Amino acid sequence: MGNRFFAITCLLSLSTSIIIPVDALCPTPVPDVYKNIQPGNIRVGFFASWDVYTHDYQVQDMYSIANQLTHIVYAFVKPDSATGTCKLHDEWGDIGANFEFQTAVAGNFRKLQEFKKKFPHIKILLSIGGGKYASEFAQIADKNLLSRLAESCAQIIDSYTYYYDNPDTGKKGSIRFNYAGLFDGIDVDWEWEDAVPQAHAKKYLEFMANLRNLLQKKRKGLLLTADLQVNPNIYRSLPLAHIVKYVDWLHVMAYDFYSPNNDSVGLNAPICSLWSVFSIDGAFNRIINLGVPPYKMVMALPLYGYIFDNSNGFLTKYTKTDTASKAISYSLIQKNFLDDPLFKKQWHPLGKAPSLYNRKEKVFISYDDQASIREKVAFAKMKRLKGIALWKLSGDDQNHTLVKEVFDSW
Repeated sequence: MGNRFFAITCLLSLSTSIIIPVDALCPTPVPDVYKNIQPGNIRVGFFASWDVYTHDYQVQDMYSIANQLTHIVYAFVKPDSATGTCKLHDEWGDIGANFEFQTAVAGNFRKLQEFKKKFPHIKILLSIGGGKYASEFAQIADKNLLSRLAESCAQIIDSYTYYYDNPDTGKKGSIRFNYAGLFDGIDVDWEWEDAVPQAHAKKYLEFMANLRNLLQKKRKGLLLTADLQVNPNIYRSLPLAHIVKYVDWLHVMAYDFYSPNNDSVGLNAPICSLWSVFSIDGAFNRIINLGVPPYKMVMALPLYGYIFDNSNGFLTKYTKTDTASKAISYSLIQKNFLDDPLFKKQWHPLGKAPSLYNRKEKVFISYDDQASIREKVAFAKMKRLKGIALWKLSGDDQNHTLVKEVFDSW
């Protein structure tokens, strides 16, 4: 999302001689109507299926933090625009599908079954969508196939029909993989680049209402959650006050306030910033004002940061390179930069987050650490939010330092 306004106003505020009492600006108190509401204790970890390849992060790696989590969201299932149905992102990796040679559930789903047997308190949700599949959602909506998609999503919670055509053996057919009881609900991650078209906003609401109804009919207690971007153009164009009637909670993605989409350097997930609508506090305030109670929101935090090359530091221009075009996990920041004497750590008093800057090589790194996680947890409790979510578990170090910090701080 673009937030040039943030950079401009902060620079102006720094140049003025007027002193503004920061504490009076941010973080703002929770509205009086919610002051007697107790914060929730939801702690969600997102597990990305592709991380078993890219980061060698396996289901078994979650065993050591299972008691620090209440929910796991398995990402992602693909909304397939060609058929209007839910399809597994990686049939082999997810369920072990291998033409006609595999008929029992294997892959990540089998490992999750074993995980859940050992940690029965954990609820596991299956997430559909993600930024990669945003256009698939849009096409399905335009084809008026969202009802079919909802039915397919409700079905995929318990089973999946795998269709194969083996070029080596010449065999064609289908196998139904059953894993009833593994998943406890659906998470919907329908994303947009900017303001949501009115037709899509209406269909999104109808889709969520339909999916809630299907899940309730399918099995008592199934959860329905949704992921919400913090771009004001997006959440202001959605009927959030109506959407929250159908979800157990929203994962508010409190990150990417500054990313490679911006022209200047900034913090990935600042709690506060002078004058800016692009801060965690600002986002939650406006979402609450749109009719979403805080007890219906879980704050999703990033276990990653961004590298900005050839910059003069905070709020300055930088050169967009391949290095700065992707997120970098906390584990890699810890491994490659935290102990490098050329990188000086700074703490932003408003954003309540750290950064690193290498003056010689002109490299700026925005990230979160234990101290900033503590601040964000304190903020979530003050705002009476339902809990904390972490995107994504593979981003933490081998000791799961940041995940454990959330648990210890709550």
